[in-house]
Amino acid sequence: MNEENLLKALLPSLQAIIPLASDSTMRLLSLARIYAALYQMIIIDNSDEEFSDREEYAHKADKLFHILLDKANRTNDIATRSELVSALFTLTEGTSIIRDEKRMNSCYNAVIGLMKQYEQTDSIDTRTQAYLCRSLIPFFAPEAVEDDEWFILLRSTMADWAKAQSSNGSWEEISSTVALKRIEVMNSYSYSFLDSRLDEKTRQAYDYYRTHISTRRGKETFISKERLQTLGQLYEIIKQGNACPMDWKLADKIAGIMEDQSKAYPFGSDGWLYCISFLVKDWCEKVAEQIQPEMFAD
Repeated sequence: MNEENLLKALLPSLQAIIPLASDSTMRLLSLARIYAALYQMIIIDNSDEEFSDREEYAHKADKLFHILLDKANRTNDIATRSELVSALFTLTEGTSIIRDEKRMNSCYNAVIGLMKQYEQTDSIDTRTQAYLCRSLIPFFAPEAVEDDEWFILLRSTMADWAKAQSSNGSWEEISSTVALKRIEVMNSYSYSFLDSRLDEKTRQAYDYYRTHISTRRGKETFISKERLQTLGQLYEIIKQGNACPMDWKLADKIAGIMEDQSKAYPFGSDGWLYCISFLVKDWCEKVAEQIQPEMFAD
């Protein structure tokens, strides 16, 4: 089956999933990834009749947005809260053609609440620092507010990361997931603010982790949650471009691992949905890629 038929076969199961306030963060973020991917594909493909009306996904995204927002406001862990806040921006920008000012204002207020919590915290670990910085980028983009203390924090933190890199581009004593989040932040900052000063350092780190993180498809039935998350983060980065050249072959390999793992989890479970969300994103992008040449040919 091609990607379009695979999506059509999976769609009823995805449409039956209703996000709930009690859902895990992993589950909610997976749904945000799915809704944005499907909406973007339908916009490009103009395939409302085949994959359900775009307004339906906009409605689903709106409901999910408020659940994410409420969960973010109730979450004490800064790293998790930062993830949720970043997802608010992704969902808002990924499921609307026209800028939704009401939702964007809620996103900005969510960042303000997050930063107030951060300012009352004595210290944060490397993971929290990376996720916090990621949520600041859409708060400011596309304008670099040079004299803002939060923007200064973002820029100085990235400069510290660049200084701390080893000669091969890696960071010592941090996990691969934290390293990948740093790379994502540095690359996102570069293309969001058109500032390429750290691109060489970003590319060096990207090349190191892209080649050192194992993407071997072993015989094990389950791989660890941490490795799954690492592969998910790597997939996102290798599709970003900019200072991190796209690697389609590696993306396909990771999508294949996600497909294998989805079969190892109970149908509809959080682990299943996490893996499926990357498959849906991969398939949607491939369907859109097939349509775009046809559009220009017409």
